[in-house]
Amino acid sequence: MQSVKWCSRFLYFNNISPKLSKNLKVSNFFLRDNCQEDVSYNHVSHQRIHDTSTLDRNVQPLDVQLSPDKISITWSDKHKSNFNLSWFEKVFSGIKNEYELSESWNVESLKKRSFEVDYDGVMSSSSEKKKFYHSLMQNGFVLVRNAPRNPQSSMDLSREIGSIKDSREYFDPTIQYYTISNSNNHDDFDIAYTQCALPLHTDNPDMVHPGSLVTLQILEHTGKGGKSLLSDAMYSAEQLQKSDPEAFNILSTYRLVYQHITEGNNYIHAEPVIQLDKDTGKVNLVRVSESNRSAIQPFIKQEDMHKWYDAWLKFKEFFNHPDNVFERQLDFNTMLVFDNWRMLHARTSFTGDRSICGCYISPDTWKAKAHPIDFDCAKIRRIDSKGGKISVGGDEVNYKKNLNCTVRIRPDNLLSSLAYPNAYPPKIGFKFIRFNIKDKWKWSELCEDYVAIYAGSMFEAPITLNGQNKGLCANALKDLPEDDYHYSLNSMDSFVRFVSDASIEDEGFDMSFTAYYPATGTICANPANEFLCANGHCISSEHRCNELDNCGDNSDEVSCNYDNALNLVGTLQDQLLKNYALFIAATAFTSVVFTIIFVFCVRVICKEDRKKMLYEKKPNKKKKKSTTVNRKNHGL
Repeated sequence: MQSVKWCSRFLYFNNISPKLSKNLKVSNFFLRDNCQEDVSYNHVSHQRIHDTSTLDRNVQPLDVQLSPDKISITWSDKHKSNFNLSWFEKVFSGIKNEYELSESWNVESLKKRSFEVDYDGVMSSSSEKKKFYHSLMQNGFVLVRNAPRNPQSSMDLSREIGSIKDSREYFDPTIQYYTISNSNNHDDFDIAYTQCALPLHTDNPDMVHPGSLVTLQILEHTGKGGKSLLSDAMYSAEQLQKSDPEAFNILSTYRLVYQHITEGNNYIHAEPVIQLDKDTGKVNLVRVSESNRSAIQPFIKQEDMHKWYDAWLKFKEFFNHPDNVFERQLDFNTMLVFDNWRMLHARTSFTGDRSICGCYISPDTWKAKAHPIDFDCAKIRRIDSKGGKISVGGDEVNYKKNLNCTVRIRPDNLLSSLAYPNAYPPKIGFKFIRFNIKDKWKWSELCEDYVAIYAGSMFEAPITLNGQNKGLCANALKDLPEDDYHYSLNSMDSFVRFVSDASIEDEGFDMSFTAYYPATGTICANPANEFLCANGHCISSEHRCNELDNCGDNSDEVSCNYDNALNLVGTLQDQLLKNYALFIAATAFTSVVFTIIFVFCVRVICKEDRKKMLYEKKPNKKKKKSTTVNRKNHGL
């Protein structure tokens, strides 16, 4: 049974969740400082917005209400805090970071895992993107199949999963590809640019912050060989620690100097081969490079050098063992993405010319995008440049428990603010198409699940509709007019927020939003690209006949030809059908005309031939007659 009591500076919770300890002790001030109400916490950026120094250091709870999914506290400073139970579970059960999600592997255990995703899916689907990041955090690498064979596509995917990190050599923000030379010697400025085999290594060990993610794609290869090899340094480090703790301790404490000299630059840095996370003790980053290990080693005494070599060679035995090395011959349409901080990678020797493209990705950006908090809300928007649709429930986003999704809306200007000042900034009209959000609890003044719309700033209270000014739920849309927008805002920035608690779920909602401006008289400023609604609103002509009420009075959907919920006017398929029908009709008409002309021509030609024949006969008779006459004359 749930219970709570408070004394002095602490609250004592008992049995509030099976995911938490039976007896949970929490600081009063900590809870007050981490209040989740909008006046204290920005749910868009997930940041505290009040000044902690303004709070009463001796604040006390006056009343605490427990429910199956929520904890409500009334404080001595007259403030009220509501916490979802899921928030307590997340905060007091610890943050699950990428180290906890990662699972070391050898070749045998890798057979039971999924590590391939589809290129188009990662670019457009939140579920496929979630699968991508899960594999990356769990296994340390991903194979992206069906990737277009060009550098631009490689760059597009790299930017989709993180920010490209500028670096030396060929990995740069433009992802220019290079061609491996036809040499088999070590005279090149980097062994990676030869046909030689590369041993298992990590990139940039001589840098303070080595490149984190690496993307690679083969564009051309005229010869054979060049397999890609991967070995999980986390697994090898775990095996080393089990078999020889002293060797593990040496490699994780002795600082080793790495050095790389290129184009007049001297990159040099010292770190242990195995770097551990201070909190979890798990492998955080590994630096392995035989070629870049410097002869300058001031942090290892000569009398300890043999111990270091012993530990190093034992570690190499583990990560080079065939049972621990994954091999794959990459085709032209497969991108390899791997975590350079964890994955040792190599390449077998090859023949012929080989061109590849790739880049490094900043660790902060891809790990931020990989955080699971983003995926529940990732598909909540379907927005074009001048309007769109927000949907929860159905095909877009499942109506789930404990959602807290916010969409920022800033549609493009319809027209230039200089040429048409009355159209700038455009207004934003919102209209609910479907609305099924559960009602509030009887004991609460607030909706448990709600939709709120903010004009200009999330720091202000949401706008009011039908008397509800703290979010919309239940019958909020009852008796609303059907011939206008439910909301109309003058702000270029608007926010739509949907929140659900941990209790029962409902069906969700669909909402359209449209950028518009009032027409001057009876014409829009740009008639060629805009549509004049019956209510005087000017909207983009792109929204004509799209099965959404973008005008607010539905006049943009009048006289549209729909068939099976498809707009036959605007779709390419139907345009092709119309063109095909016109083509058939034109062909038939042309055939008839051609036949008539043909018959007419035949008749004319035949008539002319008959005349010609008659004409050719008449001159012969005249000639004979003339001859006779001549003879007579000659006889004279």
